[in-house]
Amino acid sequence: MYYSAKKEILILLYRYTMLTARQLAIVMHYQVPTIYGIICELKEQGLVRSIPLPFLRKNHVGYILTGYGAKAAASLSGEEEVFRAKDWEKEPVQLEHYYGTNAFFISLIRQSLPHSGEGLLEWQSTREAAEQYAHFKESGQKSMLLRPDGIGSYLLPDRGKLVLHVEYDTGSENQWKLQDKLWMYGRVLPSVWNAVESVHVCFVTQIEARPKRLLEL
Repeated sequence: MYYSAKKEILILLYRYTMLTARQLAIVMHYQVPTIYGIICELKEQGLVRSIPLPFLRKNHVGYILTGYGAKAAASLSGEEEVFRAKDWEKEPVQLEHYYGTNAFFISLIRQSLPHSGEGLLEWQSTREAAEQYAHFKESGQKSMLLRPDGIGSYLLPDRGKLVLHVEYDTGSENQWKLQDKLWMYGRVLPSVWNAVESVHVCFVTQIEARPKRLLEL
């Protein structure tokens, strides 16, 4: 039952690492109880497992792939040749980071639904966003010039496409680290997006003092 929906959930968790049932429901246009039913079947098959989200109230949980599930999802995504099992054997870190970044993009989807001709066109995960700025040295060594938490393109009526780089701030980085990030964006983005009129970096934070400090940089 729900064979295509099961595959879609596996691919979404492979791309975005961790999502809640409510987040999956919004992205897939399903009812939350239906998502719970599908997740239950995936858990019984050993493809998905739940993980507590202690930074949220009321005992919320998110869902991540097991190693077995990640391998299956990599195959569905056409990435079986580059799949690394070790990356999925460890407990995920920065859960609040993943949750907050994904919640931002999903809020864009939810808020655009009533508006015709407006919405999220593309949403790149943290891993995909970093690959966008991969740089290879002469030695063949790979480095990432930028590591956004996500990249999206949003269509606005009568204004065209807006390219958005998201940095989700949980307060773990000091002000100087944030300043270094801003400088690097200022150096790299103009050369990469020189043919695009509007490219932005959006810092998302729940810490009251952060916006003022960022504006002072």
